[in-house]
Amino acid sequence: GAGFRAEGIPKRVPIDVCPVLTPRLQAAPEFAAKFGIFFGACDVSIIAAENGLDIAIKATRKLADQAVAQFDGLMRAQTIMRIAVNGETRAQLTPPLVKMTKAMVPIPVGGFLQATQKGEDALAELLLSHAKKSKSIADLFCGSGPFTFAFAQNHPVHAVASEQPAISALHSDVRNQNGLT
Repeated sequence: GAGFRAEGIPKRVPIDVCPVLTPRLQAAPEFAAKFGIFFGACDVSIIAAENGLDIAIKATRKLADQAVAQFDGLMRAQTIMRIAVNGETRAQLTPPLVKMTKAMVPIPVGGFLQATQKGEDALAELLLSHAKKSKSIADLFCGSGPFTFAFAQNHPVHAVASEQPAISALHSDVRNQNGLT
């Protein structure tokens, strides 16, 4: 069956509701269970992007080609922007977009985000409070840029990432932001 699990623990955690989930994701376990039809036992991660859901599935069973055709109806009914399996996009209506300060950034498959927007905002506030007097900032291991874009509102930023999908996502909105290199 489907359910929530704690980081690094393969067993499900017996809770009915996760208090940090947005209302859009409260039914995530039941929704994720639908993918068991195609994959058997699998891990399903769901991101509530600005324009819809982003689904990333880790599975051992190969996806049958006819299953991808069935995803179209499910995607439209559930406002799913992308379904990726084992790191590969298998179906996409449009890239899932995540708001990072003023930027709308297409998140790469498996991209890292904070668990909640509120948590990310709190971390950004803390970082910005310590950087007030800085002339410029280097954001190392910046990922897709959640803190990079926050810093760029008031400082020149040199953002560094090692994974090409994160770099591509970051570059997608850099032209609209001042102070990024």
